[in-house]
Amino acid sequence: AEGTWNLTDALSAIAGYRHTEDDKEMNKELYWAQYGSTVPDPAITLYTGLGLGAAHYYTGVSRGTSDDSLAFTLRYRPGDVMYYASYTQGFKAGGFDESDITGLLDNIMFDDETVDSYEVGLKADSLNGRMRTQAAAFYNQYDNLQVSQFDGVATLIVGNAAQAITSGLELQTQFVATDQLTLSLSATYLDAYYDEYKGGPCAYGQGTVCDLSGKTLTFAPELSGAISARWEDKLANGWTYALDGKL
Repeated sequence: AEGTWNLTDALSAIAGYRHTEDDKEMNKELYWAQYGSTVPDPAITLYTGLGLGAAHYYTGVSRGTSDDSLAFTLRYRPGDVMYYASYTQGFKAGGFDESDITGLLDNIMFDDETVDSYEVGLKADSLNGRMRTQAAAFYNQYDNLQVSQFDGVATLIVGNAAQAITSGLELQTQFVATDQLTLSLSATYLDAYYDEYKGGPCAYGQGTVCDLSGKTLTFAPELSGAISARWEDKLANGWTYALDGKL
């Protein structure tokens, strides 16, 4: 549910609410058998010691969770510039990791992920509508961040980092240079790190569990951006064509 209250012609408040119910059930078996058979063969359980997994059998394991998430936004638009501030709660249900080979139920199950997100920014139109600019500063705090880690053999294990923080600045602008040519620019500064992750994976040769608290999140470059151009024009009989370039 979402509602908007226009306090004045320029100022409005938006509130949202979402209720989530998530239920999952799992059947999972890992065992060793002769080729073409589905009957476990104790004679070949020696492969367990080679890091290929511990035999386990789970049937009808279930987990259920519910969540109530809120969102609030204030928007102020006195003219061609709209200013806003928002607070949003996010939720991602936990579940079961089918690739886990330890046989331990606590390892197979992973918890819900939640996030508290704060953002302030502006959106502006200028040059008689030919230019549009967006700028924002954001701060996100994740609890039980769901992460995938390599087990050192052949699979990715899904688990939870206790806490993670991402914050930064974003800028996007689009300029209609001519009726055919549109130029775009985007840039992001990102500071993303594990605030607490004592049970993280280790680099090769450094053990099996390492404290990654304070370390940068994977796939989270500090600086990123793009420049693009689009040329679009008309052809005969109502056809159009477009050329795009991006750096």
